[in-house]
Amino acid sequence: MAHETREGWMLAAADLMRKYVFTTEDLEFEVPPFRVSVGWPKGKRSTTAVIGECFNSANFEDAVPQIYISPILEDPLELLGCLAHEMIHALDDCQNGHRGHFAYVFKRIGMVGKKTQCAVGEELTLVLKTIVEELGEYPHSKMGRGAGKKSGPKKQTSRMLPIKCTDEECGYSLRTTRMWIDRGLPTCFCGSEMAEV
Repeated sequence: MAHETREGWMLAAADLMRKYVFTTEDLEFEVPPFRVSVGWPKGKRSTTAVIGECFNSANFEDAVPQIYISPILEDPLELLGCLAHEMIHALDDCQNGHRGHFAYVFKRIGMVGKKTQCAVGEELTLVLKTIVEELGEYPHSKMGRGAGKKSGPKKQTSRMLPIKCTDEECGYSLRTTRMWIDRGLPTCFCGSEMAEV
């Protein structure tokens, strides 16, 4: 099944996760409707920042919670782990943080490790792999680590260029900017001309 948008892929993933992760023979957790988008959770632009966030229904006029998944996530399994974590928050409309009901569901569906992270156990990993196979390719181009702070490559603000005394016995050298070279090279303290190296 091919999906044209990331959001379409994630909503389809959420439907499958409702069926195979949150509602099984021994589990019945009803995840309410929510919207999901790729974007910067909490406005963070750092790779060490939050990779997913659920905003509760009180934030929106139509009372539909919204989940944001960071664009640095490319691996579908990692993304589904993050989505599962945020879907647990959507279950209780973000009322328990990472304690209480959240902690209970976290463990019951097969997530492991710290409750603030998105690690999945072996059994849940197998279920998520099946979901990924059914969904097909995640239509996303990974944003580089550390991206999001500014667009494009880092601008070089200053480059120091070497200049050297033309008297080989002196050998004095220093660095200066293009602006000063264009205004005219200085004379060495020994009295000889300076030249670009």
